[in-house]
Amino acid sequence: QVIAYSRHRYRILGETLDVAVGNCIDRLARLLQIPNAPSPGYNVEQLAKRGPQNGNPEQFGGTLKPLFCSSQAVSPKLLESGEATPEDLCFSLQ
Repeated sequence: QVIAYSRHRYRILGETLDVAVGNCIDRLARLLQIPNAPSPGYNVEQLAKRGPQNGNPEQFGGTLKPLFCSSQAVSPKLLESGEATPEDLCFSLQ
């Protein structure tokens, strides 16, 4: 779950039953060889702020599992062909 605390209440912003959000971010960071310091999530967010550079930022839309499976299978091909940058993929994940 992605949860926010505001006005003395917790609010559920999103949830998934397939892949944990943090796990998805960590795996994408590992796939893109993004450094762990200070944290993979922070580094993915910084790259996402610079994207999208080209293409459709929603190309991996849907739940996290299809997004992760798509990015894991497709990301190297998109990066090699120049169709996407690491920033584009991080933006899509965000």
